[in-house]
Formats: sequence, structure tokens, C-alpha cells
Amino acid sequence: MGGRVLLQKGKLMMFRKISLIMAFTYGLIIIVTIALLNVILVYTYQENQIAKNEDKYVQYAKIIANIAKDELEDTMTLNGIIRENSRGIEGRVLVLTGEGKVLADNYTYYIGKYVSNTEIIKVLAKEQKAIGYYIEDNRHIMTAVVPIVQNRGSRSLVLISTYVDWLFEDIRELRNQAAIISILAAILAIVLSYVFGKRISGPVEKLTKASEDILNGKLDTKVDIQRADEIGKLAETFNKMSEELYKIDTNRRRFISDVSHELKTPLTSIKALIESLIDGNNEISVYKEYLGDINGEMDRLSLLVKSLLTVTRLEELELKREPVSICAEVESITKLFTPLLKQKDINLEVICAEEVTIFADRGMFREVLINIIDNAIKYGKYNGNIIVNCGKAEKAYLKVSDNGIGIDEKDLPYVFDVFYRADKSRRRDTGGSGIGLYIVRKIIELHGWSISVKSEAKAGTEFLIEFSD
Repeated sequence: MGGRVLLQKGKLMMFRKISLIMAFTYGLIIIVTIALLNVILVYTYQENQIAKNEDKYVQYAKIIANIAKDELEDTMTLNGIIRENSRGIEGRVLVLTGEGKVLADNYTYYIGKYVSNTEIIKVLAKEQKAIGYYIEDNRHIMTAVVPIVQNRGSRSLVLISTYVDWLFEDIRELRNQAAIISILAAILAIVLSYVFGKRISGPVEKLTKASEDILNGKLDTKVDIQRADEIGKLAETFNKMSEELYKIDTNRRRFISDVSHELKTPLTSIKALIESLIDGNNEISVYKEYLGDINGEMDRLSLLVKSLLTVTRLEELELKREPVSICAEVESITKLFTPLLKQKDINLEVICAEEVTIFADRGMFREVLINIIDNAIKYGKYNGNIIVNCGKAEKAYLKVSDNGIGIDEKDLPYVFDVFYRADKSRRRDTGGSGIGLYIVRKIIELHGWSISVKSEAKAGTEFLIEFSD
């Protein structure tokens, strides 16, 4: 019972294959089409051949009738004329009276006898030609009868009968040849449909298997399908999708790992400080110092959570574009950093050669300015300089440069990655969680702008934003 169910399931699966479906469908279409064409071809050929043969013998009969009409009274002369003029006719030629009496026979056998058939009766009734077919001793016979037109009004007839086996044999042979050609064409069509179906179903099966692998967690799965058609394009898109899914999954894992690390460090510090306070018998000044450290770690946690919320929010927010003056926003933001600039004794200079207006989400643009300027201050050197330059060349631009600690060349490609910091020790004295520049890049991408960075270790860094129209 189980084997029968598996066999039936196998048959169902087999008929779900594209190659077999195509072979069956196209084969059926071609078979039906060829069958119809064959029927039309054979029928047309048969009708044409029969009509040509009938016309041929009717013309013979009319010629005989025209010759015989003046010799009906003289049967001897009539028979001589009939024999003489029927030598090229393959068949029996009879001249009959209206009563069916044979006056002349090119083979002399029926002279004086009476003959009657359906065609003779039709001609006598309507005085028009009549043609009939008979089978005698398994042979096909055609009879053509025409009236003899006489001035005296008496009715006589010419009857020609001939074997037409060759005609029906010719038609049968054509029918057989057409059937053989149709069968061969149908087989070829089915085979070609199956081959082309396999050409389509093969890549589809590969894509299906690869999709199942991705569903099972193998996100780096790719298919090797090199084609220039829609399936090739689908395979190329699939590979790109697989690559992106793998990147997303890798980034997700790294993101979770980095978030865990970023959260673990301050939490560990806070826990250690609190345990020290619980276990120790310290003076009030020590308590204040430890509580101050705890407060600082809490601030870092709060800033990290805020940054993470900003990252999440960026994936969902829609831009609210409006005219924004670059110079006005730069002037407004730089004022916020006055305490930090004084603390590190850094000189910040704003150079706006001309008033430049862009269409941007004001809140997001301010976020970009805050992160880039904050980054320049954090990694700037004491008694250093920061220059914020905005203007318009081929495109509107904003440039923020400093003469701080700079970035190593090997780290430059990764500065915009989430949680990436060139400082691998993750020291907190330089600040930052590695999210700020990631937020900058996401906002830039959302607006359709571009951002680039130039830097040299111990020589400073320059960020350049170019705004599209």
C-alpha cells in the first residue's frame, strides 16, 4: 500500500516538471495542428483529383455524344465510330437509347442488351450529366453519363465506366505518407519540447534548490547559471539577493556582538563600582567619586541607547525635505560645541564663500553636522584647528577638516561601518561608540548625496559631503 502511494506521488511529481509539461502541451498542440492540416490536405487533394478525373471523362462522354448523335440510326456505323474514338479512353463506352438499350459498345459485349443504373435514370429525368461510383470485386468503378442532344427530341445517352483504383490508391498513399510525416513531426516536436523544457527546468530546479538552502540558513548559497535570457537575469538577481542576505546576516550578527560588547563594558564597570561601594567602608569622598564614575557610565549607556534608537529610526523615517541654508545650520551647530572647543583649546573656523541652499530633512542634516564636527573635536589635538568650509563648485559641498590624530590608511574603508573604531582597544578616553559615522552615512544615502574621507595618521582628517541637486 505504501509503495503504491509513493509510486503515485512520484508520477504526480514527474508530471509537475516543466520539461514534461512543455513536452506534453506543445506535443499535443502540434499533433492536433498537424492532424487538422493533414485532414484538410488529404480532403482537398482527394476532391481535386476526383473532380479532375470526373471532368476528364465527362468531356470524353460529351465528345462521343457529339460525334454519335448523327449516327444513331445506323448501329454498324455508330459502333465503328465509337471504337475508333474511344481508343484513348481507359474504360467501356456505351451509347444507349432512352429505354436503356445499348446501341454501341466499344467492346461489343453489351450491344442489343439493356442497361440501367442510377446515373442513367438521373440523366433521363433531368437531362444533365450524372456521375456515380461503385465497388465490384473489390475494385472501384466510376460511371459518367451524359445526354445526347438531338434536334428531333429523342433521348439517347453516352455512358463511360472506368476503373479508378489508381485514384483511390493515390489518395490512400498520400494519407499514409501524411500520417507517417505527422507522427515523425509529433515525435520530433515532443523531443524538442522536452529538450527545451529541460533547458528551462534545469536552471529553475537549481534556483529552487538554492532557495531551499537559503531557507535552511545557508545564506551564502549561489547558483552557477550563465545565460543571456530572463532566466539568466533571474539567476543574477538571485545571486545578488543571496549576497545581500549574507551581508545583512553577517552585519546582524556583528551588530548583536558589538552591541553586547558595548553594553557589557559599562555595565561591568557599574557593577564593579557598586560592589566596591557595598563591600567597602569608604569615606564620603570615595562614595562621591565612585558615584560620579557610575553616572559617567550611565551617560555612556544612555548615549549608546540613543544612538541605537537613531539607527533603527533611520530605517523607518520618511524624509521631510525643505530648503535648508548650509551656512546658517553650520553656524547654529558650531555654537553648541563652544564648551568642548574651549576644553580642548581647539579653534573652529567656518568659511562660507556664498549662501548655499539645499533641499534636505533639516533634523537629519543637523544630525550629520553634529556627528562630523563632534568626531573632529574628539579626535582633534589640543591647540588644534578645525575648518568647516561650504560652497558650490559643480555641486554644493560641505568640507570638515582637522589636524588631529588622523586615521590609518588600512582603516579608511571601514570608518562608516557600524561600531567600527580605528582604536581597536576601544578605549573610552577618546569617546564614541562607532555609531556616529554610520548614522552619517545612512542619512547621506537616504538623501542621495555622497560622502568621502581623506586622512593620514597624525596629520588630520577631511570629510567631504557633495549634495545632489
